[in-house]
Order: sequence, then structure tokens, then C-alpha cells
Amino acid sequence: MMPGAAEVEANYDRLAPLYEADMGQSMAFDDAGWYLAQLQDVSGRVLELGCGSGRITRRLAAAGLGVMGIDRSAGMLAASAPRTWPALRADIAALPFVNGSFDAVLLPYSLATYCLDEETLARVLGKCRRVLRPGGRLLADLFVPRPLPLDGQWRLDYERQTAGGTLTRWKRLLPGDLPASRRIERRYRLAGNPGVHEWTSRESIRPWTAREFEEACVELGFIIALRAADFGRPGQDPCFRSWVFRRETKRSRAPEATRT
Repeated sequence: MMPGAAEVEANYDRLAPLYEADMGQSMAFDDAGWYLAQLQDVSGRVLELGCGSGRITRRLAAAGLGVMGIDRSAGMLAASAPRTWPALRADIAALPFVNGSFDAVLLPYSLATYCLDEETLARVLGKCRRVLRPGGRLLADLFVPRPLPLDGQWRLDYERQTAGGTLTRWKRLLPGDLPASRRIERRYRLAGNPGVHEWTSRESIRPWTAREFEEACVELGFIIALRAADFGRPGQDPCFRSWVFRRETKRSRAPEATRT
């Protein structure tokens, strides 16, 4: 199990019924469309790690891709029902598949930030490489780290209308226990019928830089095939970086990546 995985699992189990109104609406870009575009010519099996409520998986399955998903959170998997793709409860650091099972593996929505140190990141990427066929693709994205104050002050994130009432979220950042990590606490308030519900989630992340992530992937035998900013729609100050890597068939010098 990854460090901090049990805490993250509990958070997402609690949040699952409201995930689409919370994290889902917080994605300002068409990340699912970008992933679909990179997989249009894939005829084999596709694995999405951390598939959750199926926000991305659903788009891939609807386009006819042979996709399946895994997630640690039983609540999030339940929220994806009814679904037309197979899903399995599993840890991304212990993929229960034989070698070379997939033509593509997805690490979407900054999932790699739950790898809190270099060892854990290498273990997850190594599992991805193992289940990919030679020449298979690893697709991933990460938010661009910002110099945010780790001062423990609560700040309003949003107030949104949902089917269950008005959902309000505050967030504060604290230094993490491990080098370069952060503690994130989110306070939720759902005011609807019946009554008002409040709860707080807590988790740790590691905001990897693009260079750190690329170096970790290349070290484990991936070639950078494509780099993109904001899922192909970059502004002057990108919020996300995304990649397509290919699993090397043998160790060789990586060609220069395409940029979009």
C-alpha cells in the first residue's frame, strides 16, 4: 500500500456522492477529450488508474475503447454505476495484472501527486511499465506547482449549487511530513434538505515538477513521445502539463518529444 493511501481512500469514500460537483467541476480543461484524442488509434486494452466515478473512463468507453479502471475507493467505484466498462478495486502500487496486459495506461488528474516520495513514484511507474506491452503508452498529467503559502489559513475555494443543496468548500495548506510534500485540508459544508452537513478531509500530496516526473519516467524505461500544456490549449501561464510516454522495447536514446 502507498504511504497515505488509507487516508486518501477514506476521503474519497466520503466525497464520492458529491465528487462530480466537487473535483469534477474543478477541472477547467477538457482533459478527458485530450486523453481520448491520444488513444484514437489504440485497438487494444486501456487501463485507467484512479478511475473514480468514471469521469474520464466513461468518455473512453463511449468512444469504443476497450477500457477498464481501478480505484482504491469502494465509494468512488459505486458512484460510477451504472457503467459499461469493467472496474476493479485495487491499489495503483500493486496492479493485479499479468505482464504486458495493456496497450495504454492512464495516470490522470495529477494522480502521481499521491506518490509522496521518489521510491513510491518509481514503484508506481514500474508497475505501469510492467503491465504495458512493449511499445505501449503511458499517459499522465500533473498540475503545475505554485508557490502557495503553507500558513494554515482557511481560504474559500468555491460555493456551488448541487442536486443536494449548496456545497461550499474551504481549503488550507500546511507543510507535509516528507520533503517537498504538502498537507491539504478541505472543509466542506452542504446546506440542503435535510439540514446542514459539515466535514473535513485531510491528505498529503507531493507536487512533482515536470522535470522530476519526466526524469523518473525515463529512468524506468519510458520514451517521451509528446508533451502538452493545459491539454493542448495552453495560455501564457499553464496550469497543467501532460505527457504521452512509450515503453521502450530496448534501452536506447530517447527521440525528441513533440510539443503541443
